[in-house]
Amino acid sequence: MPGFVGIFHKDLEPINLALFDSMISAISHRHIYTKTLVISPDNQYALADISLPILHSERQPFISHDGKIKILMHGELYNEEVNEFNQLAYIYELYRTFDLNFPQHLNGSFLICILDEQKKRVVIANDRTASRPLFYLLSAQGLYCAPELKALLRVPHLRKELNPSAVASFLSCGYLINGETWVEDIKTLDSATLLVLSAEGVHFHKYWNFIFNEDAKDLGAECYQEILSDLILKAVRTRVRTPHKYGILLSGGYDSRAILGCVLREKNCEEIKTISWGNREDIADSDCVVARRLAKKVGVHHTFYELDPEKFPRHAKDFIYLSDALTDACGNYPESLKIFERIREELGVEVLLRGDECFGWLATAFDEKSMFETLGIYRLNEVSGFQKIIDPEKMAIFGEKIDHSIDKLSRKIALRKIHNRKDFFYLDQRLKSYLNPLSHVKRIEIELRNPFIDNNIIDFLVELPEKYRIRKSLYVSTIRKMFPEIFTEMAFEANLLGWERQLDESRALKRFLEEEFARDTAEIYRIIDFKRFKEFRSNNSKQSFLRRHQDRWSKEYPGTYKAMKYIQAYLSKKTGRMTMGIGRGVIIRRVLTLKIWCDLFLNENPVPETAGERVGGGK
Repeated sequence: MPGFVGIFHKDLEPINLALFDSMISAISHRHIYTKTLVISPDNQYALADISLPILHSERQPFISHDGKIKILMHGELYNEEVNEFNQLAYIYELYRTFDLNFPQHLNGSFLICILDEQKKRVVIANDRTASRPLFYLLSAQGLYCAPELKALLRVPHLRKELNPSAVASFLSCGYLINGETWVEDIKTLDSATLLVLSAEGVHFHKYWNFIFNEDAKDLGAECYQEILSDLILKAVRTRVRTPHKYGILLSGGYDSRAILGCVLREKNCEEIKTISWGNREDIADSDCVVARRLAKKVGVHHTFYELDPEKFPRHAKDFIYLSDALTDACGNYPESLKIFERIREELGVEVLLRGDECFGWLATAFDEKSMFETLGIYRLNEVSGFQKIIDPEKMAIFGEKIDHSIDKLSRKIALRKIHNRKDFFYLDQRLKSYLNPLSHVKRIEIELRNPFIDNNIIDFLVELPEKYRIRKSLYVSTIRKMFPEIFTEMAFEANLLGWERQLDESRALKRFLEEEFARDTAEIYRIIDFKRFKEFRSNNSKQSFLRRHQDRWSKEYPGTYKAMKYIQAYLSKKTGRMTMGIGRGVIIRRVLTLKIWCDLFLNENPVPETAGERVGGGK
């Protein structure tokens, strides 16, 4: 995905420009990318900004009048006093005034690199939620950085060994918690962090943290609704002020509808396109059906893209390759990133607006264990499926790794109230390590903006009593009051692909899994018992039977099915327990993702052909 690629040496040895070019090549997935290079005259450092040709209207790098300071930014600012033509100059003035405290005054989605020859240092800063990724490697030679882990795997002296803590995290949670990466020596730049490289070494400074005021005074729902509605409108306004062509990922839920309502106050209907995708568009009361009806009601152009699960075997490796296997979501993208390429090319959309937000994680919690489970964070020994495919000795080893990671997370923040802890970890782990990587990989094809991940909204929420964030109660009541015409009906069924059903019915998927797992991958065979795993894959469980027939029931008995969904949602809210669990399909997908990643990057199998079709030298 686009971003910064850099090498910064500590000593007087010049950098390896061939390695620098190779790292750039590793992330240059599309021919349309632009490239800005800054290489020091003595070859002590080299920095590249690889970007989609969408956001930047000003020339990079910014150079101060005396030539001593150079500034590059990947991303953008949303401060009201800034426009798309003066962002770098704005950063420069803040840096001159506040020195290393300058990021505290920035509202945006960004990575910023300041090359300061006067103070003989390099400063890299990201935004509050690390919405633009930066992986880095520190070695005796210096600092290497890139937006994708695969670029750093090209550094010759890197020890390319699979990180057991990352394996435990991915199998248990479906993403890499607590800052883990697949290779132990490679790290990620934490959110709201400054990295400063100077003659004294590399230092990190956390300039902000998401901490709730647990003794906040309650000012009343009406007061908070008025404040929040104003903040929501301003956040969306600053993200649609540029002359781009916008699309909204519209579902039957609250977030995308609120964005649509706000955008309709800023743009004409003909300037807006809404998009949804799924298995089929005819599932009663599904998010895609409701989205189309809503788009027609408000008069905007709507497009539905059908997902074809039969295409997953051809494109699975492509998505895992491009995404660095940071999540278990490959099954939701059976044609990899083709949908986003089509949105850009067929609809002319340049910027997608999506609804990641921080108004309170919807699921409730009643203790530390249930709190983590609402975020998809499980201990390995609590997932019965893995006990069937991993022998007890290895289960104990990986179980100890994830237990250590979760215990370390628990100690990260001293908040007392469980819902404050839940919402902290939602932003600190779920958003940063699961949702953000899904945005990152989409940015290979198209630019994204998340209006509700906004500094002013976050500053408001940390002072909001927790009762207003439980089940997003304040947010939901506020947007319903703002846009009553948009919330006349709600969706009660998701339109994602049914993996349990596909595992039992799709011959193409069965054949792909058999062929893939028949190939020896040493790292995986040391973890998974593949004889038991084969039996596990063919097991038609009761859960699989229910999921396989839910589409037929929704059509033949729509009233009864809808009532069941109501009851399910009600019980989930009352008990605080998530209904999703970890099914057979999820476990198979996680093992498959891990195996393919090892084949691609540790065993150096060829880059998938579907990736090579559109890359500019990424093979």
